[in-house]
Amino acid sequence: MMNISKYLKNSIVYFTLATILIIILFPREGRFRYSFVEGKPWHYGLLTAPYDFPIYKSQEQLKAEQDSINHHFIPYFQYNKNEHARQQQRFNTAYSHYSKEHWNDRYKQYVDAMLAEIYTLGIVSNQNYNFLRDNQHDVFKVLQDDKKTAPHATNDVFTIKSAYSYILDNCPENLNVNVLRSVNLNDYLHENLKYDEAFSDKIKQDDLQKIALSSGMVQAGEKIIDQGEIINEKTYNILRSLKRIQDQEEGSVQR
Repeated sequence: MMNISKYLKNSIVYFTLATILIIILFPREGRFRYSFVEGKPWHYGLLTAPYDFPIYKSQEQLKAEQDSINHHFIPYFQYNKNEHARQQQRFNTAYSHYSKEHWNDRYKQYVDAMLAEIYTLGIVSNQNYNFLRDNQHDVFKVLQDDKKTAPHATNDVFTIKSAYSYILDNCPENLNVNVLRSVNLNDYLHENLKYDEAFSDKIKQDDLQKIALSSGMVQAGEKIIDQGEIINEKTYNILRSLKRIQDQEEGSVQR
């Protein structure tokens, strides 16, 4: 009786050890057991898709798409529609005190027209202008009150310095440019376009989030590759995707 009991106990121990050994040595379902190299032949038999799965893009593909979005992204600027009216009013007030011996209505009409044109095209800070130039943004978008956006060419925008030069350089022949210089027209030139970094970053991040992680699907039962066939770029991406999925499944089982 003791021998039978001892035999049964030993059998259970052996069976348990054998089961553990089988589990360790036998590949679990989902484990990817193949090695492969792009441009080399497939050394195994026919491989078909065990289930539907996506064809994941490589890190290089994803980075290229991200770089493209960053490179071609168009920044957004806020437009201050009140700045022109505010500076025009300041100029009108100052003009009422100018000597009318030189500052007649022709000068005022000219400055009024120049301010209207300049503020319509827009004035940006030197920092924002350099940002547009340094990042090769030929165009930026201006946010309107109605939440719509309008494209704006960087070449058309002014800084305070270029706006001041523009007024003097376009002085008509019937006006004296020195009379224009006699007052500091810079006082009436202020930026009315300001880079909206927070909104621009949000839109850019939204665009980056829209990048698809996969470039297609493989259907269950679909042929992937057969023995002796060369592993091309497409097949390599499919095999890599299947390996990724099955490795993840293996990791989930182990946890």
